[in-house]
This record gives sequence, C-alpha cells and structure tokens, in this order.
Amino acid sequence: MAREKQAEITIMEPLSPVSRLFVSPGFYGAIVFTLGFKTRCNSSAIVEGIKNTWIKLPRFSSKVKVNDVLLGITQAGLSRYLRKKYGEDPVTEKKKSLEETRLRGTIAVNLRPETKIKAVEAITKRVFSHTTLTFSNVLGPNEDISFFEHPMCYVGASALIGPQALIIHYVSYADKIIINLAVDTTVIPDPHLLCDNLVESLEIIKLSLLEKGLHKMEV
Repeated sequence: MAREKQAEITIMEPLSPVSRLFVSPGFYGAIVFTLGFKTRCNSSAIVEGIKNTWIKLPRFSSKVKVNDVLLGITQAGLSRYLRKKYGEDPVTEKKKSLEETRLRGTIAVNLRPETKIKAVEAITKRVFSHTTLTFSNVLGPNEDISFFEHPMCYVGASALIGPQALIIHYVSYADKIIINLAVDTTVIPDPHLLCDNLVESLEIIKLSLLEKGLHKMEV
C-alpha cells in the first residue's frame, strides 16, 4: 500500500508557474483570448471592451469590500461635519475631542448552545443601548424598475431601532447610491450639512476610483 501511494506521488506533475498564480488566494486576474476569423478583428475595440467591462468589476479593480467603502464614507463624512461645526470653536475641550474621535464597529457574538428569548432581548438591548451610530447597506435593483408602469426614480429604506442619535442607510438603485439619515436634532443640529458631507466624501472616493477606470455612479 505504501509503495502504491509513493508511486502516485511520483507520477503527479508539478504545477506550472501560471497554474500557481491561479491557486494563489491573493491573485486577481482574467484570461482574455481571441479566436481566428476570416474577417480581421479590431484589437483596439477589444481592449476598450475589456476596460469597460472586466476592469469595472471590484474583484479586478480593488480588494476592498463594499462595507469597507461605506464605513470609510461614513467616517470621512462625520469627520468633515465635526470639523466644520466645531473645528474653529475657541473651547479647547471640543478641539481635543475632535482629535480623539474614533469610529469603531461592534459585532455581537453568542456562544451559548441554547438562548431563551429574554436572554436574546437582554443581549440586543445591551448592544444597541451602548451604540451611538447605526448604519446599514442594502443592495437594491441593478436596473430601473417600475410600479404599475410608473417608473421609480428613488428607493428609500429606513429602520428605526434603538436610541441611536444617528442612523445612516445606504441603498443602491441602478447606478445610484441613496443616503437616508434618521437624526436626533438635539444631538446633531444640522443634518443637511452632515448629508452633504457624506456625499462629498463619496465624491472624493469616486473620483479616486475613476482615475483607475471605474464606471460612474450617481449620488
């Protein structure tokens, strides 16, 4: 039996350099090939087609996930809002609080085999009662849709949960990203400025991506 296994091992051929690339977990690539026809192909058109299709895919353009981008937009938007509102405040304590502001994420994990509804309620209440900001991202339709033959130009989603002073919803619809805010005006007195700062942060990130050949997206 040992000899048979040893013989199988010796028969196996090593992977070629190209094959090693495709088994690498950090490799992102695409193979493009053309077939021969009597009519000569326009190679420049093929290259442009690759730029406008394959390169647009996040898998080939970036290793960043959607949640990472949305969290970065949220952090940048909140930072811009706080600096515009309190950056020139003469009170040193407020300036110090701006420098110490950090945006962190929390995930609740329960390792107990059986959990009754009261225990789940206590865990949920504890998590959300100690959270100051909640944000969600919802994947909407990839194409424009209609309702009883009436085209829809806007899709809004909202879920008001917990005592948070700020809830941010990101919803994608066709080639748009829709930002919905639920704000406690006693804590955030100028929600329109905050929304504008979130849009500005998204525009900054979008412009940096457009330099890499990614497609445009309306906000």
